[in-house]
Amino acid sequence: MRSEAEPARLLREPLADYGSVGMLRSRLLATAIIGLILSMLGCVTPALVALLAAVGISGSVGWLDYVLLPAMAVSAALTVYAIVAQRRRRLSL
Repeated sequence: MRSEAEPARLLREPLADYGSVGMLRSRLLATAIIGLILSMLGCVTPALVALLAAVGISGSVGWLDYVLLPAMAVSAALTVYAIVAQRRRRLSL
């Protein structure tokens, strides 16, 4: 049975003690790395061009660099942010 002080203690303690913030940051890092890898594969390999040709919309290949390069830059920045946030969290504990 919980004591009456239990809810007050839960409100005073930071959320990071329960691990949900750490899990959120690790999910952020995983999402950023997956986005970076996918955008790099789209930029470097001709796989996306072949896929668009197979679907029948190879006319849109000209704008791929305008979409994939900013997506790669955003994913790289998100990866750096997630790594820095994770290291700061580890140092603060």
